[in-house]
Amino acid sequence: MKLSDVQIHERSGWIYIYGKDNKQRKVDLNKSIRKVLKQYKKEYQGDLKGEYLFDSQRSNQVTTRGVQHIIENYAT
Repeated sequence: MKLSDVQIHERSGWIYIYGKDNKQRKVDLNKSIRKVLKQYKKEYQGDLKGEYLFDSQRSNQVTTRGVQHIIENYAT
């Protein structure tokens, strides 16, 4: 998930997801997800190297399951 694919504003937010044939979908974010992502970006802004929101130790981007795991752990 690229940083440029995530848009977070005070009262709205969305993520652009790319599916088959690079088809783009816009997915709205609810208030709790916006809050978690804003906090994550605030805490890790200096650590975010490159173009991806979630970096991996092995490569530049994290798998879908890896993102799911990060959000689940951060939200609890």
